[in-house]
Amino acid sequence: GNPVDVGGLVGPTEIDAPQAGAYQQLTTITAIDILGEELQPSSTTGFFTKGSVKVFATTESVYVFDGYVTSSWRDIGILPLGQQATDVTKVTFSADLRELPVVSLAAEGSFSGNVLNQFAVDEYDGFLRVVVETWDEGSGVLVFEQQAASLKEVGALRGLASNENLYSVRFAGNRAYFVTFLRTDPLFVVDLSSPTKPVLLGELHVPGFS
Repeated sequence: GNPVDVGGLVGPTEIDAPQAGAYQQLTTITAIDILGEELQPSSTTGFFTKGSVKVFATTESVYVFDGYVTSSWRDIGILPLGQQATDVTKVTFSADLRELPVVSLAAEGSFSGNVLNQFAVDEYDGFLRVVVETWDEGSGVLVFEQQAASLKEVGALRGLASNENLYSVRFAGNRAYFVTFLRTDPLFVVDLSSPTKPVLLGELHVPGFS
C-alpha cells in the first residue's frame, strides 16, 4: 500500500521487436569484471538469432555462429527442401576511459553450411578459419577477413568427402585437420599458410571410424 517512485528501466530506443517468424531467440553477451573488489557495472549487447547457436571465443572477441535451414520449394510436389546456412556475428571487448567493460558488435557475415562445434573454428593472424559441412557438397574450409563491419570470405576449399558426416576438427597453426565418416574414415589435412588459397595437402582413408 505504500507508493513507490518508479522510473523507466529501458528507453524506447533500446527496444527491438523481431518480425514475426523471422527470429526465434535473442542472444546476449555480457562482460563482467570478476577481479574488482567492489561490484562493477556490466556491459551487455544483444542480437536476434534464429537457429542453433555455437560460440568460439578468444581473449579479445567472441564469434557467435547461428545455424539454420533456409526453406525452398520444388517446382513439383509439396515437400519443402532446405539448405543449411550460418550467420556469424563478431563481438569485441574493450574498456572505456574509466576502465569499465565495453561490449560491441564488430562485424557480421554469412555462409552456406553448418559448423560442427567450437573446435571447427579458429582465429589466426587476423583471419577467421571455419571448417563447414553441407548436405550436398561435403566438408570444406572457409577463410574470412574483417572488412569494416563485414566478415568477408577471402578463401575457400569445398567439396571434400561428399555424402559423409564431419566428425572432428582441429587447427594447428597454418593447418586444419578434420575427420569425416561414412564407410571409411578419411583424415584431411589442409594448408592455410596462404589464407586466400587453402590447399589440400593430403588425405588418409582407413577402415572404421574415430
